[in-house]
Amino acid sequence: MRKHFPILAIMTLSLASCGEGDKSVEYYMQHEGEARDQSVRCHANGDAGENCGNAAVALQRLGREKFERERAETRKAAETGSWRPTWNGK
Repeated sequence: MRKHFPILAIMTLSLASCGEGDKSVEYYMQHEGEARDQSVRCHANGDAGENCGNAAVALQRLGREKFERERAETRKAAETGSWRPTWNGK
């Protein structure tokens, strides 16, 4: 048994490393759907791996970018007065 232990340990480590590779924040920002799926899986499993963190950061950044875009559109509408109600669409 002692001579088989190193072989089993090496095989176990090699199989464990065959799983899903870590993906970067930039990858998840380009693939928002996959980031959302990963985030759901992480919350369901209680996982806190690198992919979970990268997906969470990407979703936060995407949310912030969306907020800033909408904020700029609202500011522009307020400056042009297009947000004010008018009579007969004029």
